[in-house]
Amino acid sequence: MTSLTFLNLSSNEFGLMPDWLGKLTSLTFLDLSKSMYLFNNQLSGSIPDSIEQLSKLESIDLSDNQLNGRIPNSIGKLSNLETLLVDDNSLEGVISEAHFANLSKLTKLNIGVNNLNCEMKSDWRPPFHLKYIFMESCKFGIGFPEWL
Repeated sequence: MTSLTFLNLSSNEFGLMPDWLGKLTSLTFLDLSKSMYLFNNQLSGSIPDSIEQLSKLESIDLSDNQLNGRIPNSIGKLSNLETLLVDDNSLEGVISEAHFANLSKLTKLNIGVNNLNCEMKSDWRPPFHLKYIFMESCKFGIGFPEWL
């Protein structure tokens, strides 16, 4: 299955995040949402660090699941990523510049309705130009980021 480029497993009930996802290195589209699309799949557990192995990935939709833990810094290595949707989960921890380091193609970002702390320097300039951003319930440290 390493040549698979499109995977839509939305509206399933997987339980834990599948370990084998990191082996799909040709994947450009992942929907595990209701619609990776891994949306509304009742996925639980954390997003694995091995997500960085999906270097061709352009779209991730993990929204409306039961994911917990942190968003791994390795997500910032997905330089082809255009869409990142992880809203409506139980993710926690810090979101920093490292999460976005190489995401110059990112145009759509939804990290809302989690328990995330956004800790970016006020003068940081992201490598992307977003058309859509949703950050409901995100906590911002000392100041609101100027790039927003």
